[in-house]
Amino acid sequence: MAYATAEQRLEEIMRQRGFTSPQAFSKSLGASRRWYRDFLVRRGNNIPFNFGTVYDVAKKLELIPALIHRLNADSTPLFGEGKRHFRKPIDYSYLRLAYVGDILLAERLSKGLSQRGFARTVNLAASIINQCEVYRYVPHRNRLEIICKALDLEVEWLAEPIK
Repeated sequence: MAYATAEQRLEEIMRQRGFTSPQAFSKSLGASRRWYRDFLVRRGNNIPFNFGTVYDVAKKLELIPALIHRLNADSTPLFGEGKRHFRKPIDYSYLRLAYVGDILLAERLSKGLSQRGFARTVNLAASIINQCEVYRYVPHRNRLEIICKALDLEVEWLAEPIK
């Protein structure tokens, strides 16, 4: 389910969890009582995202795929029979960085800014395991589109045909 704005996504999750107070909702997410209000103010003032903001919001709104958020270097990967399925260990902190980097790239592209830094091609390649092994993981297009919409980012660049 995609949401047009971060505010709508926050309100929907707040209602689903039975909260009527933004302060209580913020505390339930393990954040300060002002987190919800501060986030809305930042978006209202069109303050650019940074890595920490995107990751924090995505994590709190449960939009980061389990592969990236819940697993760490000691966990069993979601595909294959475990660690022996991979030829080398997976750096899950890099996967989080790549995932959030793609979101920041979407924002830069939507504003006509340069692609420096996290530039990469978003695709549905069947070789995702190999991408992980060489630290070139890119998130599934649908997941990236959902999180970009929830964060109120332009995602038109995601509609390009897969090469």
